[in-house]
Amino acid sequence: MNGQNSPTHQSAHTPALSVVMSLCDMDQPYTARQLDAAIRSVRAQSFADFEFLVGVDGADLGTARVVMGHALDDRRIRLITIEACADAPAGTYSGLTALNHLHELARAPFIARADATDISAPDRLERQMAILAANPDHTVIGTGCARFAAQDRGLVRRDPANPGAVFPPPANQEDAAPMGDDRIRAALKSGPPMDPATLIYARAAVLAVGGYRTAFGSAAGYDLLLRFSVLTRMAKLPDALVSRAAPRPCAESELVSRASANAVAWLCHREARAGRCDPVGALGRLPTHTELDMLFGRGAGDVVRRRVIEASLHAPRALATQGWDMLQHYAQRHSDDPRMWPLAARMLAAGKPVRAGQLGMTLITA
Repeated sequence: MNGQNSPTHQSAHTPALSVVMSLCDMDQPYTARQLDAAIRSVRAQSFADFEFLVGVDGADLGTARVVMGHALDDRRIRLITIEACADAPAGTYSGLTALNHLHELARAPFIARADATDISAPDRLERQMAILAANPDHTVIGTGCARFAAQDRGLVRRDPANPGAVFPPPANQEDAAPMGDDRIRAALKSGPPMDPATLIYARAAVLAVGGYRTAFGSAAGYDLLLRFSVLTRMAKLPDALVSRAAPRPCAESELVSRASANAVAWLCHREARAGRCDPVGALGRLPTHTELDMLFGRGAGDVVRRRVIEASLHAPRALATQGWDMLQHYAQRHSDDPRMWPLAARMLAAGKPVRAGQLGMTLITA
C-alpha cells in the first residue's frame, strides 16, 4: 500500500502511544462534524504523550481539509495519505487494510484505536495506559462503549470539552474492577466482549498476529481479539470511555454474513489453540460452507450453521434467502429444535410463504 505523510511536524521524541484512525472505510459513513468532534476528543486527552496518525483516502479532499485544520494546530497529528483506499471496490473493508498500514507506521510501543464517529472521554487513554503500566503481562486493554440516541442525552454525564459527547455514569464501586483475562477468554466463545475501537494494544503484539484480516469483514475485530488471546493477556475497564451515536439498524443480510464470519473465526481460534494450521491463513479468504468439514474437521459445518441460525432467528428474510441452504441443512438434522416452527411462522409473516412451507415440510419429513 502506498502512503505518505502530510507536511506536518514529526518530533524526534518517541511517544509512549500512537493513536490510529482510519478514514478509508466507506462502510462506516461519518460527517465532517462527527470527525471534527472525534479528533477534538483525542486532542483533549489528559494523557498527552502520543502521536496521532490519521489515514485518509487520497481522493477525499474534504476529509483531508478537516484533518489538516487540526494538524496545523497540533504537532502530534500526522496525516497519512493512503492512495490504495481510493481504488478499493465497495465491500472490501479498505479501512482495515489502512489500519494495518498505520500499525506499521506507528512509532510508539502501544497503539490506541479511535474511530471517526466516536468520542473518547478525556481520561480514556490515561486510564488504559495506567492498567498497562500496573500489569506488564497484559498488552491489550479495552473499555466499555456507550451507544446512545438523541433522546438519551439527559441521562448521562457530558464531556465539557465536547458538549455533544455523552457517557454513562461511572460503574458502581462493586463493579469498578476491570474485566480480567479469564472472563474475557470465557466470553470470547459467544462473541467479542470488547469493541475493537476501544482498544489499546502493544504494537509488537498486533504485528505478531498479522493485524486485521480483511477476509473477515465486519467480524475482523472479533478475529483479532481471538488471535490476541492466544498470544497475550487482556483486560477491559468497565466504564464506557468511548461514546458513539447509535448505529443504523443492521440489515438482515449483514446479520447472517457477520454471524457466519464470527463462527469461522472461532473455528480458526480452536485450530490455533490446538497447535494446528489456521486454514483461513492459507486460503486468504473465508471458506464456503461446503468446505468447512474438509478444512476444520467433521462437525465444523454444523458449528457454523448453528451459530448463524441462533444469531438470525429473528431475521426470517435473511434465512429465507442468504441463509437458506444452511437453514435447510440444519433443519434436516435438528428437526426437534423447538425454535424451528416459530421460525417458519415468522417467515410466513415476513412474506416468505414458499420458504415457510418448505421449512415446514423439511421438519415433518426429517
